[in-house]
Amino acid sequence: MTLKSFSAIDPDEANENLKIPSHIKVGFVDAEGQGDRDTAYDARIACPILLSARCVLFNWRDSLQKDRILDLLGVMCRAANSVNNDTNKSPVKRRVSRTDSTESDTVTKPFGHLHIVFRDWNFDGDRASVESQLFDLEEEYNPNKDNDGEGSEQSRGQRKSIAGARLTNAAKRNAVRKQLVVAFESITVWLMPPPTERTKDLKKILTDDLISEDFTEALKSLRSCLVQQCTTPRLFANQEVTGPRLSFLIPKVVDTLNKNELVLPSSAYEAMVRTELDSASKIAKLALRDACNLALEKSSTSTADILKTALDQTTGRGAFLRGARDQASAVLDQEINAGLTSIVDLFKAEMISNITEDRAILEEELTKLQESSAEDVSKAKVSFNRTILWPFSLSGARARLEALCRELTDDLPKPEEELQKAMDECLGATKLTLKVDAEQADLSNVELENAISSISDRATLLIQELFETNKQIKADKRILPQVPSVTACCIVS
Repeated sequence: MTLKSFSAIDPDEANENLKIPSHIKVGFVDAEGQGDRDTAYDARIACPILLSARCVLFNWRDSLQKDRILDLLGVMCRAANSVNNDTNKSPVKRRVSRTDSTESDTVTKPFGHLHIVFRDWNFDGDRASVESQLFDLEEEYNPNKDNDGEGSEQSRGQRKSIAGARLTNAAKRNAVRKQLVVAFESITVWLMPPPTERTKDLKKILTDDLISEDFTEALKSLRSCLVQQCTTPRLFANQEVTGPRLSFLIPKVVDTLNKNELVLPSSAYEAMVRTELDSASKIAKLALRDACNLALEKSSTSTADILKTALDQTTGRGAFLRGARDQASAVLDQEINAGLTSIVDLFKAEMISNITEDRAILEEELTKLQESSAEDVSKAKVSFNRTILWPFSLSGARARLEALCRELTDDLPKPEEELQKAMDECLGATKLTLKVDAEQADLSNVELENAISSISDRATLLIQELFETNKQIKADKRILPQVPSVTACCIVS
């Protein structure tokens, strides 16, 4: 659910002016209970959740038992020891115990906000006293010091034994306390009263009329605090944690923990970024391929008139044919460049807004994308040359030979040697053009040879027709009757 929806369940006046980002969503995860197995197992269970959670709720349904509570919280400390803090740079103000002489310190916090919730609290003590007992550092007794200097050796030995036990327990608790304030951004204690005023009502299905006002207010305060803390997203390796990123990071963290290795947030995050980039790159490459195919389709349609006009206007020298090919190729280039620019811009925006702003990584991925697109562009151009321009080249070759025949026919009669020479020169130039165009269309030698053979046959047929026409014209000129010339005179008197 969205954070706004979570806040609106029981709105608190304290949050009236709080700006809640609309894109932040809240997820609730219930971790496996502790104590069933050893602490190493509990720490592995807790660590992935602690790393990804903005707020952590530790439920306790009993009186204040600091030894037991701190033992269980110690599992979180052990989980923190599984994280290399130096790689998870997100400096925040350290919460300092009242008995700590340090004023303040900027340290790395691997985990978010810890909330210790005492449920059904009906015992002596308020929040301040409970916090004091839980988190104030205890004096650690020195077993070698004889406080009163009196008594038998046996009594002094007993005192040392008792003091030694106190030293062990106090030092252990103090160690947990110190680790907790270093591991969490903040620690808050909540004393939640029973939901109902009468104990027997707890066995019933709780309805609004049964829930006590004190419980409602306490729950509202807890929710209000959670909302305020969740307005800023959880960071992992100094980057926002999102749903898709969690789906990659959590298995990575679990795998690392199961290998008894340190979790390196920056390394895990970099691996995640690389995976996200690979996924985005694959999508972009498919989009680039589609853009090239679309450009090919559009160019095939838009260049049809250009090529047809060139065929209609060509001459024996092939006028307009090469210009039309170049113009059609330019149209394809323009369509491809427009499509590629759009896709690359979208890919760049996606990377910057959702994946990474690292310039080096961006440049690297853009270079890879452009290299990949070069192959698709090359394929599109070859396809365009094969399906559009190569048929045009064949038609142009025939049109050029036919145009030459028309030009030669207008000048008949001529010697057959001159006609043959003109046809051979045109056919030779046409063959050279076809070879260049066939290479651009990636045709096989067999395909080219078949095309040249077809054009040569056409040239042979045309020259034979031209010879016949030439002979007919010569014959017609020989049989024309001789008409005497008449000179008209005009005499003017």
